[in-house]
Parts: sequence; structure tokens; C-alpha cells
Amino acid sequence: MAEIEMIKSISFGYSGVFSLKDVYNLVHKWSKLHRIPVYEKEQIEKETQDSQDTLINFEGKREEDDYFATKFKVKVICKDLKTTKRKNELVYKGNVTINIKAVLIKDYDEVWSSNFFSNFIRSIWDKYIQDNKINLYHIQGTDEIYELKDDLTTLFNIQHYKK
Repeated sequence: MAEIEMIKSISFGYSGVFSLKDVYNLVHKWSKLHRIPVYEKEQIEKETQDSQDTLINFEGKREEDDYFATKFKVKVICKDLKTTKRKNELVYKGNVTINIKAVLIKDYDEVWSSNFFSNFIRSIWDKYIQDNKINLYHIQGTDEIYELKDDLTTLFNIQHYKK
């Protein structure tokens, strides 16, 4: 069985006017930049009397080599959305929370999990030989999710001043 190790998980929020289309496009632009084929796993919309709640889950996995893969999850949670117009553009006013998570998957093809001996060798290999590589993937994954967070925060700040 593949071993999954948490790299980093961050969460932040914004309240105000924003374009959900811009958030969507930014996540896809970021994923292309970092060679992460990302897809929309689910989108759930719930209508209430005067507002709407939306949940969008993005997932992507990048194979680092034949043993390691990095999996990214981006969850966009929108609450109390109300549609409004800004300069002939349809935007939303409400609250958005974004959760970004990265995990490192070791032996994602499960080549080394076939029996006890190979699993034992794999654990020793990971601990003593691959330690520097694992640390490098942790640093890289952390940098990438903070970059996405910074880009989204900048987007929300720009949205705030567009009015």
C-alpha cells in the first residue's frame, strides 16, 4: 500500500465582492505552471431564499519520479453568495474560504508493497537514503501551496479595490 505523508495544509478566507470565474481560472493557471494536471472533482451548489452556497473541490497529482508523487487538493467554500454586477461582469458578494492541502505519496504504483521484505527494504530506503529527496519535495510542495495562497489573496485584494 502506498504511504501518504502530509506536506502542508493551509486555510484562509475573504469576505466581499469577488469573481468565482477568476478564482477558477487562477487555480488552473497555477496548476499548469507547476505541471499539475488538476480537475474539478465536485461542485455542489445549494440555493437558499436569498443567497447560495457553493463548494468546489479541485484535485491534482504530479508524479515526481517513478516512486514519489505529490497530490494537491484545493477546496473553495462559498457561503451567503449574492449575485451582483460590476462593470458588465457578473460577480458575487459573500464569504469564501479556501483550503489548500498537499500530500506526498510514496510508492504510488505500489511496486514495493507486494510483500513484507520489500516493504521493509522500502522503509529503510526512505528513512536513510531518500531523506534528502523527501525533504526537497516537502519544501517544494509547501512553496507551491503558499504561492497559490498568495496569488489568491492578491486576487481578492484586487477584487476589493475594483468596485
